[in-house]
Amino acid sequence: MQASPHPCETYPPEIIEWSAMQADPDHLTERQERASDILTDDDVMRAAPHVLDVMLADNDRWQGEDRASRLDGFWRFIEEAAALPEEQPAGSHLREPGEAPVFSTPRELRRDISEAASVALDLAELISRIAPAITDAMPLAESRRLIDRLDALHSVCTAKAHTHATKTHGVHDFPLPGSTAGPNAWGQWILSKLDMLAAIHLRGDHPALVHAVQNALLNNDAAFREQHAYEMRGTRSFSISL
Repeated sequence: MQASPHPCETYPPEIIEWSAMQADPDHLTERQERASDILTDDDVMRAAPHVLDVMLADNDRWQGEDRASRLDGFWRFIEEAAALPEEQPAGSHLREPGEAPVFSTPRELRRDISEAASVALDLAELISRIAPAITDAMPLAESRRLIDRLDALHSVCTAKAHTHATKTHGVHDFPLPGSTAGPNAWGQWILSKLDMLAAIHLRGDHPALVHAVQNALLNNDAAFREQHAYEMRGTRSFSISL
């Protein structure tokens, strides 16, 4: 069995110092906890030394930038990776903290947007018919505000449905977000964002580290673990080399 690496033997002193400068370990935010979990994940610690060596030796992509700037890039990659689980990706369902992310397919999203436009219009008309009868519970002014908001929702959804329905040579001009990856959609989205963060902050394509960080995030996501009893890594949506 391969021995677990130790952070102090894995990372330069600057990374250890920046990590130690976070809040009191007993009062870490969830994002800070995730960053710490990423840094101390065995697979991340096995992949990180090669990435750091490349970053510190590469004077083409990091031309004119000192050691501190390069290590700061690595730290920012970890920090922004730790923030990913808090995002609400386009195409996913609105969720509360702790809930597992769920994605619609583009086809489902198109249908739901069209249906929301229709339902908003119907509900606004229904409220206008019953508003005088429920003034003891909802003043007319509040009913009118609600009707205005529903009218606005109808307009937004109608415009959105039209925008995403336009095609050129049979191909949608503005494809809807969403995912056809089914239960692995969240892992695929995480992977695509990590690829982008690696390109921006590490200035290269580092698949071993990216996959290790992806797994660290998913393995520490309680809601995701409940929904998926097995590991789903996914395939890389694209590869970036700057």
